Amino acid sequence: MDLVREILLEAITEPHVYTNGNPSSEEFSDEQVGYHVWLMKQVGLVHAIIPRNLTSESPYAILVSSPWDGHDFADAAADGKIWNKAREGRYANLPNPCAGIPLQGAMVHLLT
Repeated sequence: MDLVREILLEAITEPHVYTNGNPSSEEFSDEQVGYHVWLMKQVGLVHAIIPRNLTSESPYAILVSSPWDGHDFADAAADGKIWNKAREGRYANLPNPCAGIPLQGAMVHLLT
């Protein structure tokens, strides 16, 4: 989930809304970043393009921008206190929290 946070925080800092593709990460491979962008697109956290001709074995997407829900999630994720509380909460032990939006739900709940 730290990669989801990293991608969103990068996306919302773009001065012209649209990104120049996926952000690079020192900790994660390009394939991991592309896969997480693909997952985030599935739950509405980002707008992304899914290329048709890829040699990657994993689903992959290219970041375009972040919609309203992505900005809300990123705002909550930017607050380290809220982020850590959500990560350590009851949703932290799920196999893939991004796929079912539970961490997003947890963060929204913490904010309200």
